Amino acid sequence: MNAANEEVVNAFLRNRIGFLQMTEVIEETLAKVPFQAKPSLKDYYHTDALARDYAASLINRMG
Repeated sequence: MNAANEEVVNAFLRNRIGFLQMTEVIEETLAKVPFQAKPSLKDYYHTDALARDYAASLINRMG
């Protein structure tokens, strides 16, 4: 979730998305990227990258 949040805050601060669109991106990213209850460090980095990429693709479609 933090990865998606960082992406949307950055996009919002650069006027690429509106305030209300921030939650849409985070919610959709959470629904798309698989949750791992006990990730390894490798899993964490992989999931972080997936979330950032997916959030960025949503942001690009919005603006």
